[in-house]
Amino acid sequence: MLRNLCSTAIRLGRAGKPRYLSNEGDDGKPAPKAKDVLDEDLLKAIDGVAENIHPESTTGMKSLKNTLINRLVANEKASFDTAAASASSEMLDDQALIGLLADVAGDAKIEKKLPPKSAQLRQEKRGLVLLRKEIFYQAVQSGFTTEEARLKSEAIVDEAQLKLQQQRKALLGDVQEKSEREEAEQAERSEREQKLFTMALEFLEKIYKDDLMDSDTRKPVNVDPNAVKLFDQRPLGIWKKAEKYEELSLGFWNQWDQRAAAFMYLKTDFGYG
Repeated sequence: MLRNLCSTAIRLGRAGKPRYLSNEGDDGKPAPKAKDVLDEDLLKAIDGVAENIHPESTTGMKSLKNTLINRLVANEKASFDTAAASASSEMLDDQALIGLLADVAGDAKIEKKLPPKSAQLRQEKRGLVLLRKEIFYQAVQSGFTTEEARLKSEAIVDEAQLKLQQQRKALLGDVQEKSEREEAEQAERSEREQKLFTMALEFLEKIYKDDLMDSDTRKPVNVDPNAVKLFDQRPLGIWKKAEKYEELSLGFWNQWDQRAAAFMYLKTDFGYG
């Protein structure tokens, strides 16, 4: 009787809600709870079995209940591991997938010989194919039928690809706009700098005009023979009566002369300089 009840409970569990088992428990993570693996109807059936077998023993009822739950959870995990291994084996046995991976590996060796654009397009196409296969596999594991998983994989990948193209287009638009703005600013700045350079060059040409001109090309200065000769004029005689004049000088110039005299004295007597 117990065996029949357990078989019925196992069938109910498989027909119930989706399982939440995974192989992550092997990495040291806590095992899933019973309510996450078994549905409510199955748990109620286990309670009924335990009450019927041990109606007057709470300890026996609890022990039997835990035993049944542990066995059912172990059975579910074994079923999951078997299904996962079978799916992985099917993928490894898929000759089309193996051929595709071989082509990808072969093309990776000669990718440098191909034009960059062609290699990029081929790589993107292969990536999309592999992504659809992965989404298809995950959809099947989530409980979808094969046809539903195929439609889901195509629709989801196409939608994600469209979203990515929109994001890349917006990003490239921003980059191009920024580049054009920087080029305009650079052109404007260059124009202003060119004006300043021209202005500075004109000023320098005026400052160094005599140095830039060759002596042979300089315009000669002719002496005017009719010009008044300074030393041929009658002397004014203003220095003959120097006692009438009084020296007037600013204090600053007096201090300057004194400092110059003191410096010359030190230089002459002590040999500085």
